[in-house]
Amino acid sequence: MPRPEPSWRRYLRFGRSDIAADIQDELRFHFDERIEALVASGTDPVAARRQAVQEFGDVSAVRTGLAAIDSRIHARRSSRERLTIIADEIRIALRRLRRQPAFTIPAVLTLGLGLAATAVVFTLLDTVLLRPLPYPQAQQLVSLASVMPKLNDVWGIARHQLPYYKANVRAFEDMALYRSIQVSIPGEGTVRAERINAASVSASIFPTLRIAPELGRVFRPEDNLARPGTVVVLGHDYWMRRFGGDRTVIGKLFNVDGTKREIVGVTPANAGLPDQHVDIWVPDYIDPAAAPMNNHVRGAVARLRPGFSAADAEAQIAPLVLRMEEIFPAAYPNHWIQNSGFRTSVTPLRDKVVGPAVARALWILFAAVWLVLVVAIANVANLVLVRAEAERREIVMRTALGASRGYLAVHYLTEGIVVTLIAAILACGLTGLVLGVLPAMAGDTLPRLSEVHFGWASAALIIAAALLIGVGLGTIPLSHAKADAGALREGSRTLTASRARLALRNGLVVGQVALTVMLLAGAGLLLRSGQRLRSVEPGFVADGVIAMSLGLPSAAYKDYDRVATTYRQLAERIKSAPGVVEVGFAEALPLSGDQGCTSVTAPAEGSQPVRNRCIATMQVSPGYFATMGISIRGRAPDWADAATHNGGVVISPALARRFWPGEDPVGKSIRCCRGGDQWDRVAGVSSEVHGTSLDEPPNEVAYFSIVPPDSAPTNNVPLDVQLVVKAPTLAAATVQLLVRDAMAAIDPTVPVSDARLMTDVAADSMASRTFTLLLLGAAAVMALVLSAVGLYGVIAYVVGQRQREIGVRIALGASAQNIGAMVLGQSLRLVMIGVALGLGGAVAGTRVLRSLLFEVSPTDTGVMVTVALLVTALGVAASSLPTARAVRIDPVEALRGD
Repeated sequence: MPRPEPSWRRYLRFGRSDIAADIQDELRFHFDERIEALVASGTDPVAARRQAVQEFGDVSAVRTGLAAIDSRIHARRSSRERLTIIADEIRIALRRLRRQPAFTIPAVLTLGLGLAATAVVFTLLDTVLLRPLPYPQAQQLVSLASVMPKLNDVWGIARHQLPYYKANVRAFEDMALYRSIQVSIPGEGTVRAERINAASVSASIFPTLRIAPELGRVFRPEDNLARPGTVVVLGHDYWMRRFGGDRTVIGKLFNVDGTKREIVGVTPANAGLPDQHVDIWVPDYIDPAAAPMNNHVRGAVARLRPGFSAADAEAQIAPLVLRMEEIFPAAYPNHWIQNSGFRTSVTPLRDKVVGPAVARALWILFAAVWLVLVVAIANVANLVLVRAEAERREIVMRTALGASRGYLAVHYLTEGIVVTLIAAILACGLTGLVLGVLPAMAGDTLPRLSEVHFGWASAALIIAAALLIGVGLGTIPLSHAKADAGALREGSRTLTASRARLALRNGLVVGQVALTVMLLAGAGLLLRSGQRLRSVEPGFVADGVIAMSLGLPSAAYKDYDRVATTYRQLAERIKSAPGVVEVGFAEALPLSGDQGCTSVTAPAEGSQPVRNRCIATMQVSPGYFATMGISIRGRAPDWADAATHNGGVVISPALARRFWPGEDPVGKSIRCCRGGDQWDRVAGVSSEVHGTSLDEPPNEVAYFSIVPPDSAPTNNVPLDVQLVVKAPTLAAATVQLLVRDAMAAIDPTVPVSDARLMTDVAADSMASRTFTLLLLGAAAVMALVLSAVGLYGVIAYVVGQRQREIGVRIALGASAQNIGAMVLGQSLRLVMIGVALGLGGAVAGTRVLRSLLFEVSPTDTGVMVTVALLVTALGVAASSLPTARAVRIDPVEALRGD
């Protein structure tokens, strides 16, 4: 029989048992027992062996039979045993981790934070950018817009384009128009009057978005012919809030903006316009027989037929647009289509909802958090390396005793996976917590935030990443799994880290520092950009100003005089209250977003032809400019002008330069909206005001009087306005209550809502940049802390390993300054290499931030130098404790310990 394997080695085997070796041992045992029995009975040893062989018979057949039996038994037991072994390894891993909190706590926290940051941004990216919109077959939905490159502007779609495109674009299965508006609902009993969000839509919006009614019906095409509308469909949330979910509400009359409408249906929960909450749906006035107007203010959505793309639809629309001047000559006279470069763009609806700036910011953030996770992994890998060095004797002993690499692999992989799964549990909790509060914190900075929640996709990402990281970390100790008998004999001095391992640890630290520099550079550029943006003079004084929304019902307020009288009475009541300095009204607030445009015309003068420009226009009341701190050259219309229909227009300097370059525009003629020979006049020129946002040039804008001249009316009576109150010593809630009481005394059916500080309005205009800055800044700070911890760990470990060497140096006369300089120099070398690599990466990588920056170069020298100095200073700080420990080493103790 062959020489048997030492039995103790088989106890260290992992996985499948060595059945052949076990059978060999068993046969040998019985063979030897029989020989000893025969010898004991007086048989010659040689004869006893021969007799034993004869009694056993065919040993090969016996061995084969036993092997077959053992294999069957092992097959039945193997799965259970493997599970038992894995459970044992998990218990061992948990026990070891519990006994080593200095390793377990930082490793779990570091990986938990890194995984949570990655999961949060992944969830945002997945929900906002990658997931289809919440409509059936949402990939078929496209958005339409009017692009005019020669005017450098983008408009919506006009009413007459709806039937024109529906009849002629084969790629469209259906098409719809919509507008998001606010309407006034009068109070009833104990319920106050309120302003709510309404969707003014074509009847085709429901089949296009495939929204079926939860109760009653949705709109029919004939509902769009009535002006004003006669029916209304309630949104689910508003139905529950206002009517308590009363299913008998169908057929009842409901007062909207002073007009009673029949409630014909209720939409399901979460049904709304793309990324816009809808309280009620009202039919827009869309009569195919009505005269076409160059009034492109509506949003448009279409559903593509199967097999068609957005590009196909745009290609089919292009020739239709060229014929619009011929088909609708009243709307597009004087080659307007050709002169403006007008065309209709078709883009996937999801791209329109998200927008390119948000998409770019999310992808940048996603890359940033992965860099943070890499820094976290490098940090934990360094901890594992340190731990493996400390346990090298144990690993070598196990290997020398016969532990296979498979056994060691399972042992350390289990431990690595256990650590990362504990971190994954922490990450899941943190991710759920952050995603739970994020919609409230972020406000309207991102689209589709209401859909963000912690789900299976987030958990799967965390667990998958944790398993991969755990496997990677578990392989690190295996590099020490070599049967190095010399190491065991020579003692602890041979168990120090090799140059290769030390180089690996140094490389990890350098990489951490480099990635941190890149992240800090990105955050620094955004911070610098935000500072530049905040230093822009908005053109008005926001401090102490409170704004509120006010909506007069159109059914009761049909002329300029009644509207102006109401506003004047309200202003006088509010202004008489203590603490109120000034009161005014305007149709829009500065820095509140795109204000659209309306055609404004100046007459021909001398050699100058008629000038026409589509610009932002609004009607403002007396007191508006004083309340907002906007200075006026010339004068603004007062209440006497309003009472006498004297008109008067205040224009911005940008519009003055456009229409009358080098001239004084005061007294010049100007007209809004409608054709004719009658003109209003320029009464004053305002200071430069940023109307859309601070990062765009001051607007060309015309402020028309609250009551224009009878001969030159504006498009509409200003019913929906923003009330602004200058009251530096009063809280916003106090002012809203004051205004609400004053309005109730004049007309209790008019709601006052949405009180907010103008400083908040200005801050909201930068909210998207601020949100991106906060997330990227948080990622950079996390990377900075992790790098500092990693650097500290490496230097502290090196000092511990070089304790004897340092003791010898001190014994030979090295001063504390020499020792400190040596240790600190080693730290700074790693930091400087990392900083140099990081700056190179930042210069190459921060160019992707260009679109998010304002008046800051992606390679801004000040930011780069500041980041380099900050990281270097932190490196010095992280090295200070190990350096102080090194200079205090007692040479006698160090040499005695050796």
